[in-house]
Amino acid sequence: MKTGTKYPDTFPDHRRSPACLRLFLPEWGKLMRFPVLWLLLLLFISLNIFFAGISAGTKNIQDEIRGYYAAASGDVPGKIPLGSEAASGDLSGGIPSDIGADIRMDPCADDLYSEKAYPRQAGSFYQENYDSYHEAYSSMYDGLNMMEVMNKKAALAGCTLSGSFGTFIRRNYAILQRRVEEIRTGTEADGPFYPGDILEIHGKMYGLLKLCLLEAILFTVLCVFFLMDEDRINAAGLIVCCTRFGRKCMLVRQAAGAAYGLAGSVLMIGSGIGAFLLLVPMKGFWETPVTSVMVMENRGLYEYPFITFAGLTIRQELILSLGMCFLLLIPAALAAGALMLFLKNGYLAAVCLASGFFLLYALPFLIRTAGWLRLLILMTPAVLWNYCGLWFIENDICLSFAGSEWWTLLLWTVLTAGACLAAWLFFRERDL
Repeated sequence: MKTGTKYPDTFPDHRRSPACLRLFLPEWGKLMRFPVLWLLLLLFISLNIFFAGISAGTKNIQDEIRGYYAAASGDVPGKIPLGSEAASGDLSGGIPSDIGADIRMDPCADDLYSEKAYPRQAGSFYQENYDSYHEAYSSMYDGLNMMEVMNKKAALAGCTLSGSFGTFIRRNYAILQRRVEEIRTGTEADGPFYPGDILEIHGKMYGLLKLCLLEAILFTVLCVFFLMDEDRINAAGLIVCCTRFGRKCMLVRQAAGAAYGLAGSVLMIGSGIGAFLLLVPMKGFWETPVTSVMVMENRGLYEYPFITFAGLTIRQELILSLGMCFLLLIPAALAAGALMLFLKNGYLAAVCLASGFFLLYALPFLIRTAGWLRLLILMTPAVLWNYCGLWFIENDICLSFAGSEWWTLLLWTVLTAGACLAAWLFFRERDL
């Protein structure tokens, strides 16, 4: 620096400095100040809490949840265990017995988890139902043959199991049959949980997660579109993109939009699943295997337990599913950014992205083919989203191999990353 001046001899070259990275926080600030995104975020959070209440918060469902929870765990959540001395009338641990007697006479209780909500007659009713349900379903693994399941699914799907693809499918179901034998001889077939065919807790929770995932993808994509399309909306696109540094800013905006969408997705998914878990006590059930006959739910034409490809508990399944949800936002953000770099118009990009998603969702129903092409048609993000709740579980005949979800995610992350790279090279060299 020259003596007596406050200006440097040379100015930093943006090509050799991470100056573009310093744009990340200002771009994030634009999203923070955009009221429509806040309204959309609040709307999605409210909808998730509302649907959680509809699926598990009504009075009749709450009565069944509390009754079957007490029957399965022997405990009222956070209160007095049924069958204990306190529940039998000896409330010497802080509550006088005469007050306890008055409480048991009141069938209507404001406190959902008080002794009033658990009269002994109701506890006996739910205990008898739970025991009879468990006895009726405890033999579901006896005689379960996955090769017969394979043949039935192949006949319903119109698949001809021939050639290398047929060998691939038969090998997968032979592995699943060995998995059934492992479950039958071990302890994975049993475990306390809410009766699946009565309360459908597993299906309701993952149905809510499926809705939250769709909202998270939509929110993330809109954040990317907003930032990358801002210059065009403000009629400043030519000014910003006339330099290499200005064009590089588009990548920063894509990353900022994806990060903001991820942060909003944490709030949306957390609000929905959190509200559901507040309404449905899971204490004592987290270590229950997913393959337990109590978790099993009717899946239309098929009624047999959930067959996981490896030992999986309720807790582990939920953690893996949440991880899959957040990772699915990566190809969504990459696809949105690639379309914006190609089209330079957020409205056209949104129409193309929505059309592509619906096409991938409808393609398995439109093309009733068999073989390896069928497998490729099913390995898409739209189908992966549709099977939320059956991840890591035997479901579609073509996808019933271990790791199909991760392979689908990896495939489409690579494809969208390649599309984004091609779009960036095209955008960098195009004539404005």
